[in-house]
Amino acid sequence: MTVRIHIIDHVHSSIDPKGIKKIKPCVEFKSERWYTHGYGMGSTTRKDVAINKDGTFLTGLVPRIKEYCTEKNIEAKVIRGRNALNRIRFIEPNVKGIETKTKQGREQFAVLEKIKENRRGVVLFPTGSGKTVIAALVISSLNGKNILFLCHTKDIFFKTRDAFKNYGFKKVAMYGGGIKDDIFSSSITLAMIQSFAKIDPRKYCSYYDCVIVDEAHHINSLDSQYGHVLQRMLASVRLGFTATLHSEKEKQLNLEGLMGPVIANMTQREAIKKEILAKPIFSLINVPYNTATAKYYRYRDLYEWGIVKNRVRNRLIIKEVLKYKKRGMTSLILIKEIEHGEQILKLAKLSGLKAQFVHGGTVGEQREAVAGLLNDKKVFCVIASVIWKEGIDIPSLDHVVNAFGGKGEIPTVQVPGRGQRTDKGKKSVFYVTDFLDPYKFLSQHAVFRLQIYKSKGWLNH
Repeated sequence: MTVRIHIIDHVHSSIDPKGIKKIKPCVEFKSERWYTHGYGMGSTTRKDVAINKDGTFLTGLVPRIKEYCTEKNIEAKVIRGRNALNRIRFIEPNVKGIETKTKQGREQFAVLEKIKENRRGVVLFPTGSGKTVIAALVISSLNGKNILFLCHTKDIFFKTRDAFKNYGFKKVAMYGGGIKDDIFSSSITLAMIQSFAKIDPRKYCSYYDCVIVDEAHHINSLDSQYGHVLQRMLASVRLGFTATLHSEKEKQLNLEGLMGPVIANMTQREAIKKEILAKPIFSLINVPYNTATAKYYRYRDLYEWGIVKNRVRNRLIIKEVLKYKKRGMTSLILIKEIEHGEQILKLAKLSGLKAQFVHGGTVGEQREAVAGLLNDKKVFCVIASVIWKEGIDIPSLDHVVNAFGGKGEIPTVQVPGRGQRTDKGKKSVFYVTDFLDPYKFLSQHAVFRLQIYKSKGWLNH
């Protein structure tokens, strides 16, 4: 039996329902469903498949299905509909200020060639390896075509705006962060997903030839704002940039279905070996045990008293920062809760350490100003909430502190990523401080983080 795959358009494809059974294993995933009962909440796990009963599925999964058919010696035939033909032609890029002869420049141009070949997919490159540069090369290669660049935070939004200006893109329509330009009067649109998702899809569904998404791991649900927009957009060139993929297969399949498979991959180890990124040196600080804190058994209480209001732990943070400041090095302390930042800021003042605190309530211009002061070493310590765990660019940063703990792979990897960018005058290493908390849940989370650091090869240095 021949499995027939019909590519309807750049969003949807279909397969003969009789062929679903043959290719089902490659698009299966376990899903968790929550429900309520008389005693509270419960959950069940079941097998699901990323193909509808009528055989329709997201076009980005076609390469996965084709590869599976080849492996299993299943005969497959792909039929492209009129709306699925790639008619867009790439030209040679011409971007101001991009180095082509450096190691990093060569890597970026190699990725561009892969993008030209595949036309859609995910670029899995570590933080600081130049994903914005690659996006600029793509935009320049599609000169005259309509391109949408989507992001999800103001920091990424305005940082990308400044980068595009430096690269010589003269007319970029902005949509988000309080700005609402006429996006259909420019060939390049830079938008925040929260704002763009409110636009009537009928206005943009056929307008854009290319869509680029920064921090693409946020494309993990079909019911999200990204899922809403990308399922209603017929752009044939689709590119996502991220440093980390979700470990859950359902989220991986959603990203892959909407954007495409990973088409370029550089690991942290490779980037460090090629001297594209600085090498992380870790300090793991033991937090003293306190019997009063240990009596709590709820996670919320343990986090409050074991991390947020733990004066001993917060003093250890300040002590580490002061140690690096004496060496002329800058530090970024990342926290999750505003109160935690305020607690650390009070101790910093008592210790004579001048520190700045940025969080969600800090206006965009002030955030940019603080980032500039830290990068120029006019400020030696900044405390920042999770708004700075991604998208912020401080190449000269020497030292990062994970003050908030946690166990998630993506935020854990993003913390060192704040300091991995290389800069003139900066050594090829940077420093990361993390904490070994001794309490229930918190100690388990610390072990999870150590496992992630180990898997990245960071604890071998």
